Amino acid sequence: MSRRPPETRARDAAVVLAVGLAVLTVAAAVLYRPGAPRWTHVVIDGAAWMLIISTGTLLLASAAEKLVEIARRRPTH
Repeated sequence: MSRRPPETRARDAAVVLAVGLAVLTVAAAVLYRPGAPRWTHVVIDGAAWMLIISTGTLLLASAAEKLVEIARRRPTH
């Protein structure tokens, strides 16, 4: 398994967030109608939370990896 730099993972997280928000916006515009079935609202809300959690996890992992990388490069006295 190849190791990718943390910056790449952060960039991927930003792309996932942008694409996910665009898809959710279009889906919400189509599905959120007065009198629409409740399940459509539940699906959109669930997808939004999954997007938030997955993007946050990717960004936290990227930040943690970057901090470890910086700590390893730092010379000890």
